[in-house]
Amino acid sequence: MKLHTEKLNKREITTLYSFILLSFIFLFCPAQALSNTPTELIKISINEVLSILNDKEMHKPENSSLRDERIKNIIYERFDFNELTKRSLGVHWRRRSEPEKEEFTRLFSKYLEKSYKDKLYKNHDAQVDYLNEKIKDNKYATVSTQIVTKQEVKIPVQYKLIKKNEDWKVYDVVIEGVSMVSNYRTQFNKIIRKSSFKELMKRLEDKISSNPAPKQAN
Repeated sequence: MKLHTEKLNKREITTLYSFILLSFIFLFCPAQALSNTPTELIKISINEVLSILNDKEMHKPENSSLRDERIKNIIYERFDFNELTKRSLGVHWRRRSEPEKEEFTRLFSKYLEKSYKDKLYKNHDAQVDYLNEKIKDNKYATVSTQIVTKQEVKIPVQYKLIKKNEDWKVYDVVIEGVSMVSNYRTQFNKIIRKSSFKELMKRLEDKISSNPAPKQAN
């Protein structure tokens, strides 16, 4: 299945998506969600994730399952996968039955988790600068940041969040003007129109089953 980022030609773009997807959603609690701004929440979680990624104990073979389980819990705690999936499918979301929506959300979530987990460990030493925050109608927020790689390449990144039940959830990430949701929407739409929704489900399942296990950081 060809799931790639269009327009950008930087080879590290997928690694950046993985860094964003996994690195700023660590061990939140309701009290934090209620008292902190979206930017503060992102700062807190990034610092906590970087702490675990730089903990050599967590990269020992006997701790790999624990590490991976914690990362999985992090992903599902902070990202609104239902919103992300709905927006990625676009018009095709409304045409799906409830069981299809649930199954596709499960598959897409699993695909993102498995696709980016190994790449996260390779980019744990990036620096994040926080630029500004915009909140609209106390429901939507955009947090603008800048990732500085080890090679001192500066890449603008925006986090799109939605407020649900007094908690801020991420539903999209925009890197250098390219939306992750829009990118997948374009790819999903092409597959569905050329083939079928069933074929898209099959390709996701194939990618999930074929993805190698994540490599451990040194």
